[in-house]
Amino acid sequence: MAAALVVADPVYLPVFERIEHELAAYEAKDDAISRARAIAARHKAAA
Repeated sequence: MAAALVVADPVYLPVFERIEHELAAYEAKDDAISRARAIAARHKAAA
């Protein structure tokens, strides 16, 4: 939806860029948590 707004009127580009940035940060955080869980599971299995 945000992309359609930007195409219709570039004034919305900063909003679109903010949404992209927030999504990337959320995905990176989620990915880091997944990595931490995998490491913890490997450590627990080795113990």
